[in-house]
Amino acid sequence: MRVAVLDVDGTLVPDTLAGSLPAMLAERGWCPPDRLDRLRQVMAGSHPESTAAAMRANELFAASLTDVPCRVVAQVVAELWQARRGRVFPFVRPMVTALRRAGFTVMLISGGPHDMVAHLATELGIELFRGTRFAEEDGLYTGEVAGTALPAKHDVVADLACGRAVNWSSSMALGNSLGDAAVLRRAGHPIAFEASPALRLLAAEHGWPLADRHSLPAVLRNRLGLDQPPEPGREPQPSPAPGPVPSLMPGSVPVRRPGRPPGAASRWGPRPGPGPASVPLSAAGPAGGPRVSGEAVRRAAQRLSERILAEVSARGAIKGATGSRAIESALLLTLLRREGRLPHRQARLHTYLARCAPAAEPFEAAVINATLHGITIGERERERLIDATFHRAEQHSSARKKLALAAILAAVGPEPFQVHAPSEAFEHRGQTTWTRLRLMAIHLLNTADPVAPELTARLLATTEHGQRHGVIEHMTFSHLFALLALHRVLPGHPVISDGIGHLVAALNPDDGLPFISSEEIFATATAGLALSRAGACPPTVTAMADYLAGQQAGDGGWPYAEGVRQTDTDSTAHVLAFLHAVDADRYRRPIEAGRANLCRFISAGGGVATYHPSHPPEAAMTANTALVLTPYRHAHAAPLHRAISFLLDTQQPDGTFERSWSLSEANAMFRAIHALRAAYQHHPLAHHGRLQPAIAAAEGRLLATAHTDGGWGQTPAEPSDPISTAYALTALAPAHQHTATIERGLAYLLRHQDADGGYTTLISDQAAPRPLRYSVPILTNNFVLLALTYLHPGLHLSSPHRGGRGPARQDRARR
Repeated sequence: MRVAVLDVDGTLVPDTLAGSLPAMLAERGWCPPDRLDRLRQVMAGSHPESTAAAMRANELFAASLTDVPCRVVAQVVAELWQARRGRVFPFVRPMVTALRRAGFTVMLISGGPHDMVAHLATELGIELFRGTRFAEEDGLYTGEVAGTALPAKHDVVADLACGRAVNWSSSMALGNSLGDAAVLRRAGHPIAFEASPALRLLAAEHGWPLADRHSLPAVLRNRLGLDQPPEPGREPQPSPAPGPVPSLMPGSVPVRRPGRPPGAASRWGPRPGPGPASVPLSAAGPAGGPRVSGEAVRRAAQRLSERILAEVSARGAIKGATGSRAIESALLLTLLRREGRLPHRQARLHTYLARCAPAAEPFEAAVINATLHGITIGERERERLIDATFHRAEQHSSARKKLALAAILAAVGPEPFQVHAPSEAFEHRGQTTWTRLRLMAIHLLNTADPVAPELTARLLATTEHGQRHGVIEHMTFSHLFALLALHRVLPGHPVISDGIGHLVAALNPDDGLPFISSEEIFATATAGLALSRAGACPPTVTAMADYLAGQQAGDGGWPYAEGVRQTDTDSTAHVLAFLHAVDADRYRRPIEAGRANLCRFISAGGGVATYHPSHPPEAAMTANTALVLTPYRHAHAAPLHRAISFLLDTQQPDGTFERSWSLSEANAMFRAIHALRAAYQHHPLAHHGRLQPAIAAAEGRLLATAHTDGGWGQTPAEPSDPISTAYALTALAPAHQHTATIERGLAYLLRHQDADGGYTTLISDQAAPRPLRYSVPILTNNFVLLALTYLHPGLHLSSPHRGGRGPARQDRARR
């Protein structure tokens, strides 16, 4: 087949066919004004023929359409087409007729919106056309570009040809900008129409004919010998169109156009031992141990391990129960009141919140006051409170995270719900399931009446599907927002009633609601790492490993909790390290699949994100990944090198690293220190000698920030707590066994052990949505035991008698 490939903007019309579409959508309240302003700035500040700028403009426009009903955009496009159809050059219709009669298959290919190109194609009777398409889901735009003709239109020609061979030597192409250059090169009959300066130079170099709106019919007659060459007509006159903006989709540029769960993590590994099967930790510390007697440490570790083992179920899992939080409890009470449900539960939630009030931090206090006493705060005071909440946690600050806090305050306040936030805060493309659900719900709550039925239908379907087996992804926080949003438009709906049932079932014995209902996988993995290093109850440890191996997801990763679909690198790395520590041969297949999963997350810059490779990388996740891959360093040399480089490049001048999911700066530091130390052990001169100074800087920071009571706080200005102290000691133990700092830290941990052998979580370092704290008590026990195994590497704990209960009775011989 021979084709005639026609550009649209600046070629078939004198300007852009859909240039004013964003402005029209903004006037109707569907395109956020801040996004429109940003779009204009990008286009005004970019070169008219920059393909990268055109693609960026497409992305910005797509993002502005997040959650906008497709039918609404279609209506505006149809209206705009009626206003713009008179702008089509008079020669176009006769030209298309002549081309078709001459045996050409005519194609329209444009960087403009596909729906607008479709109107022009219908008008001209052209069946094959392509423009920029925006992704759709449930009748709503998702905020992503689904496909575009940029940067290579000849690839689109092949796609439209549907497998038929294109005879390029006899084909024709018509275009006006560098965006058309590739297809003009392919065609045997290229024509540069009213060419941009850059295309004019290219045309002169290749000998392509030039044409304008007056001379094109003659050029077509002379070059193609059309039987009925089109005649030039009256030049179209401008027609009024609302709010012109620069072209969004330049791949065709008018000639005269002006001017980006949670859980702390640990350093891991088996008990020190010879051979390549061991996860490398660091160079062994000096002989001897801390001055606190070894027997005292052994007794403390024995009691603590028994406390952890008591949490292990018969199938080898630790539930990882989460402490109640005032925020979720207040949201649930608000939902029950609005739905008029369960007055006895309302009373108990009221009592729980009243108990929390005296010790509540300012943000939670504001939530409690609004819920119990109707005391709300104005918009300016709300902004000040949110900014103050992010103080000391600046790295967690973002438009989306601030939106979450603003939404909490608005949800427990008087209706209607209203939150002012930049439009990017509502974007949910590429986010986790629970983040997408929450943002969809907040968007619906924040939408003016009448709410688009597509928004309601999508949120209803997502919620109904997600809660079939309980709390959606175990995230009570997001589930609550979904139900509050549905109540606005569908009060009393059965989906809301079912959701309330799941949330009430997740209430803790203290009558409060936790942030997440459980995190079996992360809790089991971190406990297993500590128990395996301590040599505690091998049959139970093997049962825990078997349980985790069975929880691997199809993508090779692990989620933080059983039944959660979203996997993450934090949980995956911890599970892999545990499986490797227990028996690398026994768990070879899941380990291989898990390693492949993590390798997909290592970016070109070496950083690793938590949930998706496209998300911002984090030092803690990168260190986790490097540690897990180190035993297989010969197979992963290049990504390991990049990961270590990332850690070196992102270390702060004071020796710290970005804190990731923890509010304790020692959390990311101890993992990074061990990753850097492992790299140094295998190649001391690698990375241009930067490894040892980086290790020294991080360890120096920890040594200098120990408190006089022997412990560490989440930051130097905060009081000591057991889990932060455990993080710091785990980092320092390999190289500083005999120092007074280590001795005082060990004494601090032994002093704060509870009578039952465990530890009370004095100050939680877990945060989500960051920086709001939530507590998983078992994690403090896990990380303290891990620290004790580093401080006293020779621990070999006796196995407690389990009386026939649980996996401890399983015979290790089954391996």
